[in-house]
Amino acid sequence: FLLSDLQHYVRHYVFHRVDFLWLLRAVHRSATSFTVFTTSRGHFIELEISRFFDVLPLMLLGLPLHTYFLLRFIVQVQQLIIHSSIASDWGWIGRYVLVSPAAHRVHHSIEERHFNRNYAAFFPVWDIVFGTAWIPARGEFPPTGVARGEPGGLADALTGPFRDWRAMLSRRKAPG
Repeated sequence: FLLSDLQHYVRHYVFHRVDFLWLLRAVHRSATSFTVFTTSRGHFIELEISRFFDVLPLMLLGLPLHTYFLLRFIVQVQQLIIHSSIASDWGWIGRYVLVSPAAHRVHHSIEERHFNRNYAAFFPVWDIVFGTAWIPARGEFPPTGVARGEPGGLADALTGPFRDWRAMLSRRKAPG
């Protein structure tokens, strides 16, 4: 469980830091209303890449397939809770034991001071160890989304990254 959660932290971090992957991740992050439905909002390519990396540690350890499904169930319940509009920081438990809804809302914040913070899915220890932790002040409830704004419907959410990739590639200079 710890290895899987560490893998999630690293994958999440990489999706935020690599421009090509960020364009996929931005579909999830662009939601301006933060609800349990935000959990399932994502680009289909990101979801498939993530699924592969989610199962990889379990395969390397030789664990049975049902372990993956049990783990995913536990993680999905946690994801529903932390993507809810619950403003609670859960006190010391939310700071050191389990990621709280308030901490994850900071991760989705549009405020620059919160950028690249709180990547952990389950255990906040990864953010603490890697220096990405932001412990929200009591009552801190920032607005969510991304600078680009919310995609304009299903078509934009599914095709936007491809359009952005093309624009990103066209800005690159030809080798010298």
